[in-house]
Amino acid sequence: MAIPTVDQVWADFNPDGSVKEPNKQDIRRLLRYIQGLALTSGMKAYPNKTVMDADTTQENGTPALLWADPVDANNYPTVWIWNDGPNQWIEGVDRIEPLRDKIDLHGQQIKGVAGSTDGLYAATGAPRPVVFTDMSSYEQIWKVPLSNPQTRFTIQPTDAGLEVVGLPGLSAPWPVGIKTSWDLVPGDSYYFEGVYTAGSGFAQLGFWFGTDPATTGHLSDQARMTVYRDRVLIPCLANGISGDSDRSITPNWIATGPIATGVVFGFAIDVLGDRSLRYKVYRDGLQQLVDVVVTPPGPVGSLVAGLNIINGATGRITKLLRKTNPGKTIWIDNTATESGDGSRGNPLKTVLDVPAYLAKTGYQDEITINWLSDDDYGYLQCKDSLAGKWNLNGRPGGKTRLNGYIEETIVWSPVTGTGGKVFSTDYKWGNEVRSQVNQPFLMGVSENPRPWYTFPNLILEFVLTANGGVDMAGLVGGAYAATNGKVYIRLPDGLGPDPATVNLRLSRTHTIVEVVGGPEVNITNMCLRYSSVHVFVGGSGRGVIRNCEAEWSGWNANGFECHNGSYRFENPQVRYVGNDGIARSTRTDIPFQDGAAQVIEIINPVISHTKAGDAISQHFNENNHNACITKVINPWIHDCWKCGIVSSDDLLMVEGGVIERCGTAQLSLFGIPTVSSVGRTQRAFVNGTVIDPQGVGTTGVQNLCTDGMALLRCDLNGVWIGTPVAGSGSAELVVSAIALAGQTRDPTKNILAYRDCTTERASASVVKLGSGTAGTFLPIAANALT
Repeated sequence: MAIPTVDQVWADFNPDGSVKEPNKQDIRRLLRYIQGLALTSGMKAYPNKTVMDADTTQENGTPALLWADPVDANNYPTVWIWNDGPNQWIEGVDRIEPLRDKIDLHGQQIKGVAGSTDGLYAATGAPRPVVFTDMSSYEQIWKVPLSNPQTRFTIQPTDAGLEVVGLPGLSAPWPVGIKTSWDLVPGDSYYFEGVYTAGSGFAQLGFWFGTDPATTGHLSDQARMTVYRDRVLIPCLANGISGDSDRSITPNWIATGPIATGVVFGFAIDVLGDRSLRYKVYRDGLQQLVDVVVTPPGPVGSLVAGLNIINGATGRITKLLRKTNPGKTIWIDNTATESGDGSRGNPLKTVLDVPAYLAKTGYQDEITINWLSDDDYGYLQCKDSLAGKWNLNGRPGGKTRLNGYIEETIVWSPVTGTGGKVFSTDYKWGNEVRSQVNQPFLMGVSENPRPWYTFPNLILEFVLTANGGVDMAGLVGGAYAATNGKVYIRLPDGLGPDPATVNLRLSRTHTIVEVVGGPEVNITNMCLRYSSVHVFVGGSGRGVIRNCEAEWSGWNANGFECHNGSYRFENPQVRYVGNDGIARSTRTDIPFQDGAAQVIEIINPVISHTKAGDAISQHFNENNHNACITKVINPWIHDCWKCGIVSSDDLLMVEGGVIERCGTAQLSLFGIPTVSSVGRTQRAFVNGTVIDPQGVGTTGVQNLCTDGMALLRCDLNGVWIGTPVAGSGSAELVVSAIALAGQTRDPTKNILAYRDCTTERASASVVKLGSGTAGTFLPIAANALT
């Protein structure tokens, strides 16, 4: 095929006198030809081989291209080389074709022809065009029923657009266009453009855009569209003519420029939050009237666009582009076959797809993630670099379990030198260091952290190994290690020993939800479980965690770990965790909320079954000395390995509730055993709470004061205290002290006061330890204030 000249490509008129529109294919061929000339220094160019053969004055090795030889194979990209030996032009090695292939491939990738997914457009947010020459990316449609459509119109896809020509068999206006796989997603925007190149009498001809609940096939009767015809924009039924009385345009459309031959109409369309459409209409580049909104939204389904055609008219859809504007709300449904665009109708499949979605949005002031499924598998980092506020919501009407494991078949290999006792497998989810701790949970293998309560599953203990797991062979109770890119497991005697023979869940992630930086993070109706370390990590953030659960954290790891943040927990449930239920363990390697009190509020909690820790464990921020405050309202805390509530807060307040059957103290105030305690004051107020060791815990209430503190005082008001376990060191009330070098012990600074309190045992049998040497018991009369 001959290469067109510049004058041919950019001619003002066609031979028949009509206005010429440049053909994109001709432009590309001419530019590639010019590009080929530019890339090859010294190259000659001839119109055909006869002219080239007549030029024998070239130096040996001179290359040449032809652009209009009758034999198409002789033309570009074929390269000819002058050879002095035979004194003639020789067909040379094609050095242009690989470049052209690369350019074509790049062009296909940009256009999206190379695949059915949005590819580059989804990643960058660039407008995604319909490529009319790619018949796999859309359907050609018209209103049915229609007999013998081949006698009514022709449809020709070209690089210049989709051209529709009305034939004599079409005596009435008829909608013809395309159907895509897209639906209208809030936040998306479209640009649709068309032109009529022939015809007259345009009163009922025009351009339409809408949706059809039938996602495949021709236009159904339920399709609804908005049509610009004659001089107005109107909502229409599926025939593109009849008005749709159920929808309206606001403000009302006043007659503007008419449809006419050669006049280009463009429509910029925004999809609003309820899927209503906001239109801007352009006539030859000039906006007609102000923006208008078409309400209510059309049916959910597939996007359709096109024009009305009739005998004698020729029209062309020249552009249809979709720009995905990822919104602030993300929907997830783990039951979906594949991950969608994050809308409710086309949700992401898993939380692991969220980072790629957020990569398209840039920074947002607020992100909301809603789950539709009962379960999901993965982890999430709520970073303040991505959003200032995060809202995570479980399934409506229930809860979503966000699991740190996946159901999978794992291949384990025996470790040489262990007698078949130790096995290994590669790390899972190894993209980040924090993910390379794979905690094993043995399902259905019970354990008893304390004799009076049971875990239904076994959290294997973590150990360090220096020799590829060989030193684990003698650990008869079982253990696991992680090093050198491997996870090592030694099952307890009597199990396995091959982990593939037992029901094992292997956590894939360090943390289920991790707050990075200081954003606001609110979580509702979620159950976070099966982490390698803490289930939740609060960073330096803040937020409300409502109706949420945490269970099955890693060995020696916590359920909700607040770190340097401030959080309000409403109705939390925590159980089966490796260490503490809800904790504040301050860190020096992340920011603090400078100058602000760190407040933890825990309302109506149910916390139980800790493997090695406390139910609530609140530590003091030794580094910046911000005030630390914890409020606990109406708790039910029971069956914990260590304490019920442990506090080194500046202020602890407990209202009502029950704390029972915890292994050591049911409630303990303790000073920091460092110089940070010198001159420090800690207070606690406990009102109307049942504190009951139930004969298994060692202590009711304990004060543990560090020498040099200004004051450590706990006031009990209306508290009922049960009986501790029998034996030395057990007591209803204990005051004790921590020695600190250079500091003098003063028992008057360590006060455990009580008013209107009762005990299960008679007063003569109540044990109070430490009075006078470590601290002071201070009974207060019921009506001391007169």
